[in-house]
Amino acid sequence: MKNIGLRKGTLDDAELLFEWRNHPQIIALSSHKKKVDWPEHLAWFRNCISEEHKHQIFFVMSKDTEIGVVRFDLRGTGRAVISVYLHPDWWGSGLGADAVRLAVARIIDLWRGLAVIEANVIVTNRRAVRVFEKCGFSKDSKRPDKSHTRLEFAVAANVGRDSST
Repeated sequence: MKNIGLRKGTLDDAELLFEWRNHPQIIALSSHKKKVDWPEHLAWFRNCISEEHKHQIFFVMSKDTEIGVVRFDLRGTGRAVISVYLHPDWWGSGLGADAVRLAVARIIDLWRGLAVIEANVIVTNRRAVRVFEKCGFSKDSKRPDKSHTRLEFAVAANVGRDSST
């Protein structure tokens, strides 16, 4: 794994994540395709930070620099949804798969009993689909929403498996 790490998000990160979330290249790949305003973002972010049993936010770090963010939302018993992006300045760096691997390992440690991690990716974002597949996620062909590709990571089938190939 390349020289990156994770740090837990705190309320002090609200402004940084707000700037990133409203970056034109991030908006283009988001499901909502629109900017969010500050009050909406701050309320959402405070909720995520305060409800750690339902949400986890990690910043991807290269040395002392934030280069991306990974979020997990718990969806019922044993199921979580992952959302991840690197800041556009870091696209093509080859660090996306390492960030996903680190974050998946961390959330499995934190949320015991997790069975499945789901990723929903805009179908045109082929790079993200490849990153998730490289990390052991499999496409779910039963996905009724044709605008997204759903990928799933079966925790029991993948824990301890080397997904670096």
